[in-house]
Amino acid sequence: MHILVATGGSTHSNIALQQCLSIAKLCVVEATILSVIEREDDEPEANAILAQATALLDTAVRSLTTKIRIGSPHEEIVAEAATEIYDLLILGEKSQLSLLARLMGPTAQRVIAQTEHPVLLAKQDAHILHRILLCESGVLSLSLVDRLAAQLPDLLECAQEVTLLHVMSQISAAPWVEGQDLQAGAKELMVAQTPEGEWLVHDLEVLQQVEVAVTPKVRHGLVIEEILAEASDGRYDLIVIGAHPSEGWQRFLLEDVAAQIVLKAERPVLVIP
Repeated sequence: MHILVATGGSTHSNIALQQCLSIAKLCVVEATILSVIEREDDEPEANAILAQATALLDTAVRSLTTKIRIGSPHEEIVAEAATEIYDLLILGEKSQLSLLARLMGPTAQRVIAQTEHPVLLAKQDAHILHRILLCESGVLSLSLVDRLAAQLPDLLECAQEVTLLHVMSQISAAPWVEGQDLQAGAKELMVAQTPEGEWLVHDLEVLQQVEVAVTPKVRHGLVIEEILAEASDGRYDLIVIGAHPSEGWQRFLLEDVAAQIVLKAERPVLVIP
């Protein structure tokens, strides 16, 4: 797995490095550490930051490269991601953001909106990714589980437990969804062969191929609230959600599920495009 880790020497950037280290304990990792600076005069500081990062990761990964780019952090991270065949980007996310930062979009959210790569947001503490919460929306023809298995098979195979979550919400329900289905559990939906049940069955079949313990689960209510509640109740090591790359005014849609989960979750969040 080739991982790009962005670091600026801050506390939350260091958590991103620690998260990369925890993944390297589970599978073979090639890492590139990137530091973005505003001007050339900042290069000595960036070299010092990269030296510390190298000391942390050097013996844990198969190969290690360091890079410095000059410019806007989110633009340079996205640009660097486009230059190599990276499997995963890891960024640190500040736990508290000002109102202006929320409105303009922090670096991590801007990267997610503009890259086609999976992005893992490290939060608070680095986690060994044994217990994973997969939040399946069932919106796309290619399921979240299909995309995760295709893009990050090593990460999925290292998991010990996976909870496959689908939230049934009256607000987002399609016209053909019957009232009783909005209150049904995972087993009921699968037995009834509803569209949601068929998504769950398909995803279970995919996950069983990698021999990971899987629990299908359905919650009822508002999507964002239910995902955050399940993540908190289950004490997962990683939340996995899907998103589409977007640009311009689209990143200002504060009700966007991916943006809200990234902003509010206390656990690491992996966003799969």
